[in-house]
Amino acid sequence: GSDLLFYYFSGTYISICPITSFIFGNEVEHIPARLCYGLDKLTSIVVETGNTTYDSRDNCNAIIETATNTLVIGCKNTIIPNSVTSIGEDAFYTCTSLTSITIPESVTTIEHYAFEYCTSLQSITIPENVTSIGGGAFLFCSSLNSVVWNAKNCVIDGAMLFGLAAVMSVVPVKAFFYRPEK
Repeated sequence: GSDLLFYYFSGTYISICPITSFIFGNEVEHIPARLCYGLDKLTSIVVETGNTTYDSRDNCNAIIETATNTLVIGCKNTIIPNSVTSIGEDAFYTCTSLTSITIPESVTTIEHYAFEYCTSLQSITIPENVTSIGGGAFLFCSSLNSVVWNAKNCVIDGAMLFGLAAVMSVVPVKAFFYRPEK
């Protein structure tokens, strides 16, 4: 029998399985969005050396699109390297076991739904150099209780950044710090 089950709903694969690691070979040229949807036990992601499209530099436990320095898939053990400039759309989508993540100062963009449904994420610091955050980037992060906002010139592309609507009180954020330009 197989421990891997796939369900298909409205064009999206929903996986329910005990996979803890992915190893992507040299031949992988395209990784679909939301590939790790429902894989909350995933702890290790490796792209083999020699892949010309993707890498997992610095043992980061993530997939990075090499040409753009965009982190496209992460897991609960991801450490975002200082060379990453963008956190891609759906990069941590439904990573329900992610409790914390450090976004390095090199990141300038956090794309739409990057951390959507990271229900165990407790705090986040938006670095100073972030200039764009996509709508829904932290949507349904129900454990989020602290947001430290260090970004100086950031455009939020979409109204639903943290909650169900453009209202901070929807998610029980207990501390929201904004550090304006000095």
